[in-house]
Amino acid sequence: MSGRRSVIAWMALVALGLFVTAGPAAAADLKLGATFSLTGGTDDYGKAALMGFQLAVEEYNAKGGYQGKKVETVVYDDETKPAKGVENVTRMITRDKVFAIVGPVNSGVALAIIDICQKMEMPLMDTIATAEPIIERYAKAPKSYIFRVSLNDGIQTSFMIDHIQKKKYQRIGLMHDSTGWGQSGRDTAIRLLKEAKINVVAGPEVFDQNDTDMTPQLTKMKDAKVDFIISYSLAPARSADRQEHAEDPARGAVDLDVGPHRPQLPQARRQGDGGRGHGRHLLHPGP
Repeated sequence: MSGRRSVIAWMALVALGLFVTAGPAAAADLKLGATFSLTGGTDDYGKAALMGFQLAVEEYNAKGGYQGKKVETVVYDDETKPAKGVENVTRMITRDKVFAIVGPVNSGVALAIIDICQKMEMPLMDTIATAEPIIERYAKAPKSYIFRVSLNDGIQTSFMIDHIQKKKYQRIGLMHDSTGWGQSGRDTAIRLLKEAKINVVAGPEVFDQNDTDMTPQLTKMKDAKVDFIISYSLAPARSADRQEHAEDPARGAVDLDVGPHRPQLPQARRQGDGGRGHGRHLLHPGP
């Protein structure tokens, strides 16, 4: 946890250094806003981001702040809900008068708020959310106010494809939840798999982020005899598909993960198929 906090703290310090000199409220009270998922499907990422954010501001202020003036923070919980993220950002811009916003950690929330930040010329630093459109949407604008210091889904999926090619897997399954991040991840995976000339033989299978029974989706993967499953999903669905995949001896699962682990997720483990089934690999990217 300490290592992850340090990384997030560094990213938040980058945001401070970039925005405090350029934000619209630099001459008034120095208020830096943040919207994180402190509850909901990506709350573990949000809580870690908050600790890093607070540590970064504390260190920045301890060194004198901006021209001797300390930076204040305004933090809201977006509950991993796009609509709540929109409410938070609108409030920070219109009422709290922040000079910049850090976050969110969830791609679905990020995709919902970037239009507001761009329209209001409010700098937004995405530190964790990985969906490609977060940056791409305004990449060709005369001036974009949307920034990122995290990796994106294209990078994560490229690592998966490298692994697939190295292992010579031929039958790929694709699953995703119905959130903005799940849908964006699906589109990225389909594009990159097509470019790599790798066929998807099962899916894309979609499910709600709160689903806890993944039997219908995983049964289709099993029937298609897939070698490898790419799954874009949040907890508890993410935990459910890992658990069910690992507990079925016929699947011979190697359960892999990319990005920080949720504490309640089962440990990655291998189960030999004992000649009874087809080995499958399940891989989750970050949010």
